[in-house]
Parts: sequence; structure tokens; C-alpha cells
Amino acid sequence: MIVQKMLTLFTQDSSPPVDILRVTQLLRFCSAHDILNLIRSYNTRDSQSWQKMKLLLDIVPSLHTEAANEVVLTLVKENIISGLSASLMINTMALNAQPTPKLIDQCLQVYKLKMQTSQHDKLVVRSLILSVGSLANRLKEKHQSMGVDRQTTITVLRGFVRDIRSMFQTSRSDDEKSRLIKTIGNFGEPSFLPELKSIIKNEQFPPHVRVFAMKALLGFCYMPEVKD
Repeated sequence: MIVQKMLTLFTQDSSPPVDILRVTQLLRFCSAHDILNLIRSYNTRDSQSWQKMKLLLDIVPSLHTEAANEVVLTLVKENIISGLSASLMINTMALNAQPTPKLIDQCLQVYKLKMQTSQHDKLVVRSLILSVGSLANRLKEKHQSMGVDRQTTITVLRGFVRDIRSMFQTSRSDDEKSRLIKTIGNFGEPSFLPELKSIIKNEQFPPHVRVFAMKALLGFCYMPEVKD
């Protein structure tokens, strides 16, 4: 019924529907499968279809639903969106979505997938890995407001830190190392402190990589684990 209402809004005339609020309300109740099918149906060279698809792409990242998150990441994986538009959708999703370990893992896995290609989209991979850090930071704040023990939060995030540490150690790109350092700074994982200190002291790293490590290290200063 909801999907049929959506189709009615989008097919009642040749132009995109003007009732944006109604479209947004209906999309919140659609499954990822239904939203993806709707977007794919308008992914054509026809200008009117393109306008309808663009409207959907503008709305979906801000829906606050798991289905919407899945749609954004699927569109990125399938290269239906790319470049600046994909980057903006990822950033919007990271700011609006409920921060959960599941979503953090999904973003990290898509990032790893994209980094396997030699000609990866720099804007997209940057937004994906920064969204991991942003969501982790928001998850920490959420747990803190709920009175969740900080050590519990660190334990939840530790698996992601291991993944990021592994990527840092194997990466040959200074730009990627900088992105990963910035991300780890948002996690607030004390076990990464020795490596941050090692990066700062290692003059073989370019200055900008060491600066990112210094900034990340500052984020740990408030922690009781940090003695010096």
C-alpha cells in the first residue's frame, strides 16, 4: 500500500511531486528493497526521471531509518552514485543516522571494498572512513548520555579499531594513513596510543601525517589511562 502511494505521487504527472513532506513520510515506511527499486526505475537518461531520482537521493540520507542507511551504502557499492553527490549522501547519513555498531561496520566494509580498486573515488572513500569516525564519536556520546560505562563503549569499538590498525599498517598511501589516523582519533581507543606516539616521532612520515597523529593524540588527553 505504501509503495503504491509512493508510485502514485511520482506518476501522477510528468514532474517531480511537490509534496516533499508527504514523500518523506512515506519513504520512512518503505523497505530498502522498495526504495532501491524506485530509485533504479528513475535511473535513466530521461530528464524528468532524473529529477525524480535526484529528489529521492536528496531525501533518503536524512530519513533516520536502517532501510535508508542500507540504500545509501548499496548505491555507493553499486556505483549508482559517485563523486560529490555520493560524498554528500554519505556525510548526511552519518550526521542523521542512529549511531550503531552495525552501521559503523557497514561503512567500514564498504570503505574496504572501495579501496580494493586501483582507481577509487577519493571523495567517496574519504567520506566513508570519516563517517566511521563520526558515527563512533556519536555512539560514544550516546552511551555517555545513557550512563553506559565508558569501558563498555571501548570494548564495542575495539574490533573496528583492529581493522583500522591493520589497514594503517598495510597501506602505502600517506593520504589514506592520514584519513585512518583522523578516524582513530574519534574512536578514543587508548590501545592505539603507542602507535600514535611512534608515528609522531618517526621522521620518515610526511609532516601532514605526523600532524594528524598529534591532533588525534590530543583527543586522548582527558582519559584516565593517559598518564603522560
